[in-house]
Amino acid sequence: DTTSDFYWTRTQKATDSIGTGPTTDHTTGTDRGYYIYIETSSPQIRGQKARLISPMYTQASSVCLKFHYHMYGPSIGSLNVLIAGTQRLLWTKSGNLGNRWRYGHVTVSSNDQYQIAFEGVVGSSFQGDIAVDDISLVNGPCEEEGSCNFEDGTFCGFYNSKDEDNFDWALNQGGTISFDTGPTVDHTTGTSVGYYAYIESSFPQNHGDKAWLVSEVLESPKGACLDFWYHMKGNTTGNMSVYHRVLDATPTSLWFKKGDQGDRWINAKIDLPTTNDHYDFIFEGVVGDGFESDIAIDDVSFIQGGTCAYFASTTPAPVTPQEAAYECDFEDGTFCDWQLETNDKPWLVSSGQTAVYGQAPLIDHTRQNVFGKYAYVPVQPTGGAVYFSTLGFRSLPKGLTLCLDFWYQAFVSSDTSLSVYVQNGTSSAVVTWTRRGTTARDQWSHTSVNLGTIRSSTHLTISAVIVPRTIGYVAVDDLKLLNGACQSPRICDFEDPLICGYKNDATAEFTWSRHKGATSSSSTGATNDHTYGTGIGYYMYIETSLPRQPNDKARLITSQYEAVAGGSCLQFFYHMWGVDTGALNVYL
Repeated sequence: DTTSDFYWTRTQKATDSIGTGPTTDHTTGTDRGYYIYIETSSPQIRGQKARLISPMYTQASSVCLKFHYHMYGPSIGSLNVLIAGTQRLLWTKSGNLGNRWRYGHVTVSSNDQYQIAFEGVVGSSFQGDIAVDDISLVNGPCEEEGSCNFEDGTFCGFYNSKDEDNFDWALNQGGTISFDTGPTVDHTTGTSVGYYAYIESSFPQNHGDKAWLVSEVLESPKGACLDFWYHMKGNTTGNMSVYHRVLDATPTSLWFKKGDQGDRWINAKIDLPTTNDHYDFIFEGVVGDGFESDIAIDDVSFIQGGTCAYFASTTPAPVTPQEAAYECDFEDGTFCDWQLETNDKPWLVSSGQTAVYGQAPLIDHTRQNVFGKYAYVPVQPTGGAVYFSTLGFRSLPKGLTLCLDFWYQAFVSSDTSLSVYVQNGTSSAVVTWTRRGTTARDQWSHTSVNLGTIRSSTHLTISAVIVPRTIGYVAVDDLKLLNGACQSPRICDFEDPLICGYKNDATAEFTWSRHKGATSSSSTGATNDHTYGTGIGYYMYIETSLPRQPNDKARLITSQYEAVAGGSCLQFFYHMWGVDTGALNVYL
């Protein structure tokens, strides 16, 4: 950025200053690889900033920005990640974080084209060099900090220690290579396809060897809860510990388990102490007296803002889900019990691995990543007549009361629609639900349709009614035929990223956003949610900075509710602070 005070520099090996900066890059781990950094020696002075600006990206509801950074030295300033132009802060770290490359990640959402800026801020002296390497953008939101289910075949923000242990944790699917030890399935999916992290205790490992899996750098001013699943099966199983380490100080043990715990995944919850210091936590696996000593972990969840007991007490009681008579998530690459009823321009099963924004969903709904599958109809601007692309379910079981429940997404012209039809016997098909036009950008929306009690031969179809004017798509995922009438959510605290099936009105000028902590504008907006009263809880809000104009509207629409005799009471909490605050309206 030519308007900043100085520039980032691309270099190899060590920086020019002693006691600060990396000596190798992150990509190759050698002094032959390159990285980008800020040199904080003279003539730079405290508080000066250098900004590195990305290329222009197309708008997206959620992409994950991943990068590695190095902040080592007694005079480190700050590293900020911003939306260029608006200067909206996405991520920040300050101070000395030790002589190692760290992992950073943040979810980026924008309703318009955008550029990302890496802003390095000079600290108090020359020993404040900051470096960045291996920047990438991937489809879908980032995992929460300190959390990982390993399903993308990576350790997320965790890393294997290089010089503090004897060997490394590994990722695995199915059984381990040793007999009668370790899991045969992961915890996330309960199948041999899912991933988990584990230590392999066979040769060349020896009794007492240890492996450290270390988290990214965290801060917990209000404490935190670490929730994970572990598997310790084997006659010679060693032990596993979880440590808490403030910067590079001596780790403190928080949890310990020893010996054979049986062939099962077991849940553990650990309170992490309140601290304003930077810290990481460490999973340590120690080899026992023999090869039957494999230890595994999965579904690591890190929750900021309180103790495990606190979160357990504030979590709403689970709602018993309706039993599904039939369901299809498309993960096996088929349409399950549904049938293609149109041969020309049919529905396809695909995933986000090769998806292009605006031409197919970037992530599925089931797994919420690029590997999960969904069904979609691609639309091309060929012109010509309207056509139908239809999925059908013939001969619904008689005598059952059913609810069709599914998730959908569309990027199409306003006269293209997705509809549900029900045909009883030889009578004409009746439209029971329809949705026209584009949904909120690249977001899955939820709906459920009451089918009533099936009393005769009934044919159910889901049809994309395509007007081929523009390039786009219509997609569905997680089709379920639930026993009983459809249920409507009654309480929503927005802690679940699915936001209770609420959806943004695509006909409005902009959209509501799910957020935690303070908003990006000063002197307006909330700094914490209402549910928890902390910066960790989520709420919905409208961002009124540019490019918003006076009187622009955003509408958040609930699921459909059944009429109740005597009426209902709607209760909610709202926050309206700022000298230019507009209006909040509630409509039926």
